[in-house]
This record gives sequence, structure tokens and C-alpha cells, in this order.
Amino acid sequence: MNARLLVVDDEAALAAAAAQRLTEEGFHVEIAHDGEEGLEKLLAGAYDVVITDVSMPILTGPEMLSRAQAQSGKLQRCIIIGGYAPDAGAAAGLEHARWMVRPVSLPDLVDAVKDQLG
Repeated sequence: MNARLLVVDDEAALAAAAAQRLTEEGFHVEIAHDGEEGLEKLLAGAYDVVITDVSMPILTGPEMLSRAQAQSGKLQRCIIIGGYAPDAGAAAGLEHARWMVRPVSLPDLVDAVKDQLG
């Protein structure tokens, strides 16, 4: 697959494990270590799917996605991973997102990416 993915997570080990598995599946993967770096990458490049943690310093995953959408006008296909199901406030404007609750297995993450790609 030639799809470009962006993994945004402030936990470096989790981001690296996800990126490695997704690369093994044939995806082109970049990593950002916080929401601010993720936003910069989203605005500078084109990604087929964004995978992000909910809670991060500076910008949360949902804030990053909302700002990217507001600034670029593009709706991102995305997977948002957190320790709990989203509340209405966190999910506002991100109804298109796939929400996953930790712990997420790497095979389940790969399946979610493939679902987002259709």
C-alpha cells in the first residue's frame, strides 16, 4: 500500500511500535511527538490517515485535528485513541473519526487503518 500515515503520540515507545507495525504492512509512516508538531505536519503535507492520541501536551489530538481542518479546509480520515470513550465535547466536529479505547492491539490498529482507507 502506498498510503501515507501520520502517527501522533507523546509516548515515543507507543508511536514507534505503531509506526513499525504499520510500515511492515506497507504503509509510509511519519511520527509526530505532540499535537503542535502533528498540526505542523498536517498543514505541510498530505496524509491518507492520521492516528492520534487523545491526551497530549500543548494540543490534544481532537484539538489538533480540528485546527488542521479549520486551517486547511480538509477533513482528515483519522483514528483517535484514548483511555476512555469520547464525550460529546471531545467528539464535536469529529464525528467522522474512528475512536478506539486503549489498550489497542497492533492488529486491530492495522484493521482500523484499512477500514479508514476503505
